[in-house]
Amino acid sequence: MNALATTAAVLLATVSLAQNPNVQDEFFSGRLRQQGDALVFCTWDRAATGPLDAAIAHKSAEILLLDVRVEVIEQDVDLSGEEMLQWIWVLLSDECDLFLGFNLVTGIYPAWLTPSRPYLDAPYVAAVSNQEYSSLADVPRGSLVGSQLYTQLDNILTVNLREQGEQADWRRLPYDDPEMLLHHVNEGIIEAGILWGPRYSALLHDGLVPDGVKTVDLPPSLASITDQIGAMAFTRNSWLISEFDAAISELIQSEELARLIREHDIHARVPNTR
Repeated sequence: MNALATTAAVLLATVSLAQNPNVQDEFFSGRLRQQGDALVFCTWDRAATGPLDAAIAHKSAEILLLDVRVEVIEQDVDLSGEEMLQWIWVLLSDECDLFLGFNLVTGIYPAWLTPSRPYLDAPYVAAVSNQEYSSLADVPRGSLVGSQLYTQLDNILTVNLREQGEQADWRRLPYDDPEMLLHHVNEGIIEAGILWGPRYSALLHDGLVPDGVKTVDLPPSLASITDQIGAMAFTRNSWLISEFDAAISELIQSEELARLIREHDIHARVPNTR
């Protein structure tokens, strides 16, 4: 997995815009999506939550008594800056009613995008190869610990270790490739690695987690850090978000969402609140 794919973990679950660049009005002029007879959900081909996103789309459409089509969008542009916002606008104009798999970080999206309620609450995991470890806290002080770049947890870990100074628990080694991080854990190059739970699940499902690697508990200060995943639509179509939110609420109340998460065997859980 290259840096482009890794950045997608933040922009999605894979879309976290570190900046909120301006998109010129003339870029958007004259664009109107031709509505068909189906509600079109879009997902990213490299999204760690992609298969679950698609399943949630189908179940939501069933509740709303609508036909549904899920379009898997290939990521082939830089996933940051103005170009990314332009691409999202074009996709919502021409192909998608709702775009799934967004990391619902507050304050980073432009006014023309409206988020849904979260449908996933996704924690981070620690990976080790020492079978005697049951928690990241068991990793000796001063050890090298890999951390997945462009993630909320990596930002917090960086600040925490900097504040600890010479008494820092571990030495952080950043990785933009989660697969390489896991291989370095397995080879003993680093003592442990921290990455986003759904990304670990996706690598595990693809057979890319080395046999000698397992996950262990994070300390409480890190275990509480999660990314909430939801959908986006044009603000002018915010009624779609309202309908989708109602469907997600029903999926939660019926425990169907919890069943889907178990079925896809992903490191995520049902959100507690909107």
